Amino acid sequence: MQDLEKALNHLADIHAQVSRTEYYRGFNSVPLVLSGVSGLFAASVQASWMNMDNPGLFVLYWSVVASLNVLLFGIKLGLDYRCSHTPFERRKTHAVLLQFMPTLLAGLLLTIVALRWMHPVLLQCMPGLWALLFALGVFACRPFFPGRMFWLGAAYLIAAAWLLTLAPTGQSLSPWNMGLVFGGGQLLAALIIYWEMERHER
Repeated sequence: MQDLEKALNHLADIHAQVSRTEYYRGFNSVPLVLSGVSGLFAASVQASWMNMDNPGLFVLYWSVVASLNVLLFGIKLGLDYRCSHTPFERRKTHAVLLQFMPTLLAGLLLTIVALRWMHPVLLQCMPGLWALLFALGVFACRPFFPGRMFWLGAAYLIAAAWLLTLAPTGQSLSPWNMGLVFGGGQLLAALIIYWEMERHER
Protein backbone atom coordinates (compact mmCIF):
# COMPACT_ATOMS: atom_id res chain seq x y z
CA MET A 1 0.00 0.00 0.00
CA GLN A 2 2.83 2.36 0.86
CA ASP A 3 4.59 1.46 -2.40
CA LEU A 4 1.43 2.31 -4.33
CA GLU A 5 1.14 5.64 -2.53
CA LYS A 6 4.78 6.43 -3.28
CA ALA A 7 4.27 5.52 -6.93
CA LEU A 8 1.21 7.78 -7.17
CA ASN A 9 3.08 10.64 -5.52
CA HIS A 10 6.00 10.11 -7.89
CA LEU A 11 3.61 10.13 -10.85
CA ALA A 12 2.05 13.37 -9.60
CA ASP A 13 5.53 14.90 -9.34
CA ILE A 14 6.28 13.85 -12.91
CA HIS A 15 3.03 15.40 -14.12
CA ALA A 16 3.85 18.62 -12.28
CA GLN A 17 7.34 18.71 -13.80
CA VAL A 18 6.02 18.11 -17.32
CA SER A 19 3.38 20.77 -16.75
CA ARG A 20 6.10 23.28 -15.91
CA THR A 21 8.24 22.43 -18.93
CA GLU A 22 5.49 22.27 -21.60
CA TYR A 23 4.36 25.58 -23.10
CA TYR A 24 0.76 26.57 -22.53
CA ARG A 25 -1.03 26.84 -25.89
CA GLY A 26 -4.33 28.29 -24.72
CA PHE A 27 -3.18 31.75 -25.79
CA ASN A 28 -2.47 32.46 -29.43
CA SER A 29 -1.43 35.57 -31.27
CA VAL A 30 -4.86 36.52 -32.65
CA PRO A 31 -6.62 37.54 -29.39
CA LEU A 32 -3.42 39.25 -28.27
CA VAL A 33 -3.35 41.31 -31.47
CA LEU A 34 -7.03 42.18 -30.99
CA SER A 35 -6.28 43.24 -27.42
CA GLY A 36 -3.34 45.38 -28.53
CA VAL A 37 -5.35 47.04 -31.29
CA SER A 38 -8.19 47.72 -28.84
CA GLY A 39 -5.73 49.52 -26.54
CA LEU A 40 -4.46 51.73 -29.36
CA PHE A 41 -8.01 52.34 -30.58
CA ALA A 42 -9.14 53.30 -27.07
CA ALA A 43 -6.24 55.76 -26.83
CA SER A 44 -7.15 57.26 -30.22
CA VAL A 45 -10.82 57.64 -29.25
CA GLN A 46 -9.94 59.26 -25.94
CA ALA A 47 -7.38 61.61 -27.47
CA SER A 48 -9.64 62.67 -30.35
CA TRP A 49 -13.15 62.87 -28.94
CA MET A 50 -13.07 62.79 -25.16
CA ASN A 51 -12.03 65.58 -22.84
CA MET A 52 -11.01 63.78 -19.66
CA ASP A 53 -9.34 66.36 -17.47
CA ASN A 54 -10.85 64.52 -14.51
CA PRO A 55 -8.34 61.85 -13.35
CA GLY A 56 -11.19 59.73 -11.98
CA LEU A 57 -12.89 59.57 -15.38
CA PHE A 58 -9.56 58.69 -17.00
CA VAL A 59 -9.04 55.76 -14.63
CA LEU A 60 -12.67 54.66 -15.05
CA TYR A 61 -12.39 54.75 -18.85
CA TRP A 62 -9.29 52.57 -18.91
CA SER A 63 -10.78 50.27 -16.29
CA VAL A 64 -13.66 49.60 -18.69
CA VAL A 65 -11.21 48.98 -21.55
CA ALA A 66 -9.24 46.56 -19.36
CA SER A 67 -12.42 44.80 -18.21
CA LEU A 68 -13.50 44.18 -21.81
CA ASN A 69 -10.09 42.69 -22.58
CA VAL A 70 -10.20 40.51 -19.48
CA LEU A 71 -13.66 39.33 -20.58
CA LEU A 72 -12.27 38.49 -24.03
CA PHE A 73 -9.48 36.39 -22.56
CA GLY A 74 -11.81 34.89 -19.96
CA ILE A 75 -14.09 33.61 -22.72
CA LYS A 76 -11.06 32.29 -24.63
CA LEU A 77 -9.72 30.46 -21.58
CA GLY A 78 -13.17 29.12 -20.69
CA LEU A 79 -13.64 27.70 -24.18
CA ASP A 80 -10.12 26.30 -24.10
CA TYR A 81 -10.86 24.60 -20.77
CA ARG A 82 -14.14 23.10 -21.99
CA CYS A 83 -12.66 21.94 -25.30
CA SER A 84 -9.52 20.45 -23.76
CA HIS A 85 -9.16 16.86 -24.85
CA THR A 86 -7.09 15.67 -21.91
CA PRO A 87 -6.98 16.25 -18.14
CA PHE A 88 -3.39 17.44 -18.62
CA GLU A 89 -4.55 20.35 -20.80
CA ARG A 90 -7.20 21.28 -18.24
CA ARG A 91 -4.63 21.23 -15.45
CA LYS A 92 -2.37 23.46 -17.52
CA THR A 93 -5.16 26.01 -18.07
CA HIS A 94 -6.01 25.89 -14.36
CA ALA A 95 -2.35 26.38 -13.40
CA VAL A 96 -1.97 29.44 -15.65
CA LEU A 97 -5.13 30.97 -14.20
CA LEU A 98 -3.87 30.42 -10.66
CA GLN A 99 -0.58 32.11 -11.53
CA PHE A 100 -2.17 35.20 -13.05
CA MET A 101 -5.23 35.53 -10.81
CA PRO A 102 -3.42 37.43 -7.99
CA THR A 103 -2.44 40.10 -10.52
CA LEU A 104 -6.05 40.54 -11.64
CA LEU A 105 -7.38 40.63 -8.08
CA ALA A 106 -4.73 43.12 -6.94
CA GLY A 107 -5.46 45.35 -9.93
CA LEU A 108 -9.20 45.17 -9.27
CA LEU A 109 -8.88 46.03 -5.58
CA LEU A 110 -6.42 48.85 -6.26
CA THR A 111 -8.73 50.33 -8.90
CA ILE A 112 -11.76 50.12 -6.60
CA VAL A 113 -9.84 51.92 -3.85
CA ALA A 114 -8.62 54.61 -6.27
CA LEU A 115 -12.11 55.24 -7.64
CA ARG A 116 -13.64 55.15 -4.17
CA TRP A 117 -11.38 57.80 -2.64
CA MET A 118 -10.56 59.78 -5.80
CA HIS A 119 -7.23 60.93 -4.35
CA PRO A 120 -5.40 62.80 -7.16
CA VAL A 121 -1.96 61.36 -6.36
CA LEU A 122 -3.23 57.77 -6.30
CA LEU A 123 -5.18 58.28 -9.53
CA GLN A 124 -2.09 59.68 -11.26
CA CYS A 125 -0.10 56.65 -10.11
CA MET A 126 -2.66 54.13 -11.40
CA PRO A 127 -1.22 53.69 -14.94
CA GLY A 128 2.21 52.93 -13.47
CA LEU A 129 0.77 50.61 -10.83
CA TRP A 130 -1.25 48.75 -13.47
CA ALA A 131 1.88 48.27 -15.57
CA LEU A 132 3.81 47.11 -12.50
CA LEU A 133 1.15 44.53 -11.62
CA PHE A 134 1.03 43.33 -15.21
CA ALA A 135 4.81 42.90 -15.23
CA LEU A 136 4.59 40.77 -12.09
CA GLY A 137 1.80 38.71 -13.66
CA VAL A 138 3.88 38.07 -16.78
CA PHE A 139 6.86 37.01 -14.66
CA ALA A 140 4.60 34.70 -12.61
CA CYS A 141 3.34 32.97 -15.76
CA ARG A 142 6.71 32.83 -17.51
CA PRO A 143 7.33 29.11 -16.78
CA PHE A 144 4.35 28.29 -19.01
CA PHE A 145 5.48 30.40 -21.96
CA PRO A 146 8.59 30.81 -24.16
CA GLY A 147 11.68 32.27 -22.52
CA ARG A 148 11.42 35.50 -24.49
CA MET A 149 8.31 36.38 -22.47
CA PHE A 150 10.85 37.57 -19.90
CA TRP A 151 11.43 40.59 -22.13
CA LEU A 152 7.72 41.35 -22.15
CA GLY A 153 7.73 41.41 -18.36
CA ALA A 154 10.85 43.57 -18.39
CA ALA A 155 9.22 45.98 -20.86
CA TYR A 156 6.17 46.36 -18.61
CA LEU A 157 8.47 46.87 -15.62
CA ILE A 158 10.39 49.65 -17.38
CA ALA A 159 7.11 51.20 -18.55
CA ALA A 160 5.81 51.10 -14.96
CA ALA A 161 8.86 52.99 -13.72
CA TRP A 162 8.45 55.54 -16.52
CA LEU A 163 4.74 56.09 -15.82
CA LEU A 164 5.33 56.40 -12.08
CA THR A 165 8.03 58.99 -12.81
CA LEU A 166 5.48 60.97 -14.83
CA ALA A 167 2.78 60.65 -12.16
CA PRO A 168 3.66 63.80 -10.13
CA THR A 169 3.23 65.95 -13.24
CA GLY A 170 -0.03 64.27 -14.29
CA GLN A 171 1.46 63.24 -17.64
CA SER A 172 0.92 59.60 -16.72
CA LEU A 173 -2.77 60.26 -17.44
CA SER A 174 -2.12 60.59 -21.16
CA PRO A 175 -4.23 58.54 -23.60
CA TRP A 176 -1.25 57.71 -25.77
CA ASN A 177 0.97 56.78 -22.84
CA MET A 178 -1.64 54.23 -21.81
CA GLY A 179 -2.28 53.09 -25.36
CA LEU A 180 1.38 52.63 -26.21
CA VAL A 181 2.22 50.81 -22.97
CA PHE A 182 -0.67 48.39 -22.89
CA GLY A 183 -1.58 48.20 -26.57
CA GLY A 184 2.08 47.95 -27.53
CA GLY A 185 2.69 45.40 -24.78
CA GLN A 186 -0.07 43.13 -26.07
CA LEU A 187 1.25 43.39 -29.62
CA LEU A 188 4.73 42.47 -28.36
CA ALA A 189 3.22 39.46 -26.57
CA ALA A 190 1.48 38.43 -29.81
CA LEU A 191 4.77 38.70 -31.71
CA ILE A 192 6.58 36.53 -29.16
CA ILE A 193 3.84 33.89 -29.12
CA TYR A 194 3.72 33.77 -32.91
CA TRP A 195 7.50 33.67 -33.37
CA GLU A 196 8.21 31.10 -30.67
CA MET A 197 5.16 28.83 -30.88
CA GLU A 198 3.03 29.30 -33.98
CA ARG A 199 5.26 29.90 -36.98
CA HIS A 200 6.77 26.41 -36.67
CA GLU A 201 3.31 24.86 -36.89
CA ARG A 202 2.38 26.50 -40.19
